[in-house]
Amino acid sequence: ENFSITSLQDKIANVLGIRLSNRDEEEVRADILRGAFSRMKRLVVLILDDVWEEFCLDRVGIPLHPNKCRLILTTRSLEVCNRIQCQRKFDLQTLDKDEAWDLFKYRLGSETLLQGDLDNIAKSIVEECDGL
Repeated sequence: ENFSITSLQDKIANVLGIRLSNRDEEEVRADILRGAFSRMKRLVVLILDDVWEEFCLDRVGIPLHPNKCRLILTTRSLEVCNRIQCQRKFDLQTLDKDEAWDLFKYRLGSETLLQGDLDNIAKSIVEECDGL
């Protein structure tokens, strides 16, 4: 999926419960988002998953004020973290095959029995996830 400032602004606006006009330019939309964040009575935690390229937080309208918005993002690229100037970085490791299988079975619940083809299908799912 191609990254778009406008698309990200739309997704954030949707979560905040506001509407943005597609006719407005990015800067106007960013100002509207910043205004919405500033009116929030509580801290907003914004989670962006699977970020593949850098972007300017201010250009999107994400405030850099720690009492208004905290940003958590996941990415496979340390370079993206560095360019966005993330304050804290956590390097997560994948699970080995046995750990992944144990976690899968745990999440299914102890009362779930995997028999026959279901066991093979479950193992192929765990293998496809590759420890993530």
